[in-house]
This record gives sequence, C-alpha cells and structure tokens, in this order.
Amino acid sequence: MISELDSELSPSTRPHLSFPELVHSRNIWKNICVLGFTSFISHGISHCYSSFRGDVRGTAPSFYWTYLLSVCAGGGAWLLLWATVNRCGRRGILLLAMTMTGLASLILLGLMEYLSEAAITVFSVMGLFSSQAAASLCVLFTAEIMPTVIRGIGVGTVLALGCVGQLTSPLMDLRNHYGYFLHHVVYSSLALLAVLSILLLPESKRKPLPQTLADGERYRRPPLGRRRRDNVPLLATPNPET
Repeated sequence: MISELDSELSPSTRPHLSFPELVHSRNIWKNICVLGFTSFISHGISHCYSSFRGDVRGTAPSFYWTYLLSVCAGGGAWLLLWATVNRCGRRGILLLAMTMTGLASLILLGLMEYLSEAAITVFSVMGLFSSQAAASLCVLFTAEIMPTVIRGIGVGTVLALGCVGQLTSPLMDLRNHYGYFLHHVVYSSLALLAVLSILLLPESKRKPLPQTLADGERYRRPPLGRRRRDNVPLLATPNPET
C-alpha cells in the first residue's frame, strides 16, 4: 500500500528541501522564532502559578493539591482549544491566552498585599490555565504553518524551547524565595513581549497546509480587521479556495 502511494508521486511533485533557500526564508524563521519564544515563556511561567500560594506565604504547597490543579488546568486548556480555535482562529486564541497569562502575573505581583486568599487562588488558576493553553497551541500552530519539508524540525524546535523554559523552575527554590519573585518578574515582562510578537504571525485558518519552502514564505500576517467564517479542523487537509 505504501509503495503504491510512493509510486503515484513523481519526483517533480514531491516537496524539495533546498538549504540555501531555507537559510534565506525569513518569514519561516520569523514564525519559528515567535512560536518558540512563546512556547518558552508559556512553559516557564506555568511553574509560577502552580506554586504561587505556597511561595508567597512562606509555606510549602501540598503536592497533591498542586498536581491536581495542574492536571485540571491542562485538561481545561485543551477543552478551550477544541471549542474555540475552529471559530476564532489560531492567532487570536494564542494572543488571548498570552494576554491572560501576562495580566494574571502582573495582578499577582502588583496587588498581592490587597488580594484575599480566594482572589490569589483565582488568578493563579487563570494564569496556569492560560499558560498551558498557549503552550499547547504553540505546538499545534507550528504544525500548521511550517512547510511539510521542515514540519518535523519546526515542531521539534518549539518543543525543545518549551523544555528549556521548564528547566528554569529550580530558580524558584532559592533561599528565602527571592529567586521565585525574580523568576516571576522576568517571565511577566517577557510574556508582554510575546503578546506583541504574536501579532506578526500568519493565520492558518481556512488555508491549506504548506508543502514547500515557497509555500511557507507566502504565509503572511493577515489584516488585523479581517474576519472570515469557517469550521475547519485545526490540522485539516487542504481546503478549496473561496
């Protein structure tokens, strides 16, 4: 069966990877950098929300409570993506998720003395929820806008940068928890920068998956006020032009 499919594709129709063309593909590199940076921030800042209450109060959080909170937030993030990306677009939901992540972090840092325990929990859950939604969508978004010839490389790069973001979590365990606040301040600032960089991404909704590097270069940022209706799955096959 596989051999028959291979025989049907002539060498001229198969995607071709040209390394000189890849080096000069500025639009593709821009998309990888923006999504990789967003994945790095999303994975790194999620540790701040999962242990925020215990760190700011000087007590160690319950292991089971922290684990349950992270799992529930991750499941809710996937449900949000399933319900919204088909209607609102990939870039819009990613922008919303990172905006919520940055706002939750800034509110917790700036208004900590005036917030009740319930408010701290609410904003911590909101930040954890939105950061995990952004981290998951970065991977799926990369799989849509990267050309077939380098799709695996692009997805692997974004995942690797997300893992690097997770490696910064031990900084929060420094003595007297000073490292935690530094970690939170840095990632909050970078989250706001990620919100601005997401505006440079293209919108893959209602578009076929790119096959060659030239196709990937044609994925440009759409007008900010452009609105289109569709119901296309996140990783859909090429759709007819309308």
